[in-house]
Amino acid sequence: MYIPSTYLAYNPSVRSSTGFTSIFLRFGRKLRLPSDLLQLNSYLPSHELHSDYAIELKSGLMQAFRAASETLKVSHHTQKAYYDRWARANAYQVGDRIHWLDKRTCKGQVHGTE
Repeated sequence: MYIPSTYLAYNPSVRSSTGFTSIFLRFGRKLRLPSDLLQLNSYLPSHELHSDYAIELKSGLMQAFRAASETLKVSHHTQKAYYDRWARANAYQVGDRIHWLDKRTCKGQVHGTE
């Protein structure tokens, strides 16, 4: 019911992990909404030839992909460092009770000594 409006709100927002919007990375330009037509200085391409537009689009997307790749690397290390601060390995001792998931039946069972 609210998916189209949620999708419209989500797509033009800048992702912290890439530094770009998903619309820009997908199409090479900002999202244009119907309300943009009401603005006098609305973005309109000023290319005379399609080949000029294609060259500029390819160049812009390549730069955006390189920048997004670098930002993703930094974001990955930041997120890993945050996760590693809270992640703890479970150290089990002989005789500890554990909860075992049987993947064939998808039912959990408690194992261990009483």
